[in-house]
Amino acid sequence: STLLELNSPNYYYSAPSLYDIDSDGILEMIFVEYDINNAWRYRLVVYNTNVGTGIVENNPIVGFDLKQNYPNPFNPNTTIEFKIPFQSQVKLEVINSNGQVVKTLVNNELQPGNYKVDWNGTDNFNNKVSSGVYIYRLIQDGNEISRKMILLK
Repeated sequence: STLLELNSPNYYYSAPSLYDIDSDGILEMIFVEYDINNAWRYRLVVYNTNVGTGIVENNPIVGFDLKQNYPNPFNPNTTIEFKIPFQSQVKLEVINSNGQVVKTLVNNELQPGNYKVDWNGTDNFNNKVSSGVYIYRLIQDGNEISRKMILLK
């Protein structure tokens, strides 16, 4: 394992978040930096993690689509849009970096069409989740699409 320590006498730092910002297959580590003058700024620390994302994309159905959430990174809310081509049971879940489902946003029989769902950064018990990288997964009739999103606090 690797220990990463970031110390500075002039700044406080949030917990790191991991995200593949430049889509090169390497996760970058992001810190939110807070200075002693109460000004927020974002600092990107590039660190090769060599960690798998666990993202599965199995969507042979034409018209089955999951868009990238917006805004991303987000705080405190984000919007997720998706499209389903036929009526069936549909599930949209938010998964943490440990692979645990923290929030089920949709678990219903839906008609074909376009949908928009907002997530407020809470779990299934309405507790606020921590900053970090989350995966959101759309499932319909055995088909899955997943995307990554970052919650920054």
